[in-house]
Amino acid sequence: MSEVSVNGAPSDPAVVGHVVRPHGLAGEVVVAPVGASPVDVEAGDTFWLAGAWRRVRRCRIDNKGRWVVALDGCSGRDAAEALRGADVMIEADELPQLEDDQYYIHDLIGCRVVDAAGAELGNVVRVVPGPQDQLEVERGGERILVPMARQLLQEVDLRERRIVVQVPPGLVDATRLKQGSRNET
Repeated sequence: MSEVSVNGAPSDPAVVGHVVRPHGLAGEVVVAPVGASPVDVEAGDTFWLAGAWRRVRRCRIDNKGRWVVALDGCSGRDAAEALRGADVMIEADELPQLEDDQYYIHDLIGCRVVDAAGAELGNVVRVVPGPQDQLEVERGGERILVPMARQLLQEVDLRERRIVVQVPPGLVDATRLKQGSRNET
């Protein structure tokens, strides 16, 4: 298959976007960047998407700040529809270096979350994007959501893989997810 690479999956994947939907009839897809993605997309770039490396033929930004991308190997609306909901990934070492007080979303996955008193809340299993991103934290089969507001995140220590949060009274009970459910966006 000449349009899609058969090289292996990323060894250290970083999600930089999510395919929202097809665009038009020619196989373009609309990709919502993750957070304030520092990735600039240009023709010739490659992404890991739906189990394969795919080369970008062209890309433009829509009026909502999303990428409208034409990919090799995606010709037609049905092919684009098959990519709906897929994560768009690159190798983490291709991301620009950040300042000391900044971090990438993928770096938070797996971090232990503790409250200001040191009580264990669980581990980050994913980051739920939205107007206010939230850490989805799991412990003993239960999951809670912790808003990623500056007032709540007291410390993010990636070396120790630990996040210290100031938990307002009632937050844990108010954000507890039912077992087996996920807050999908």
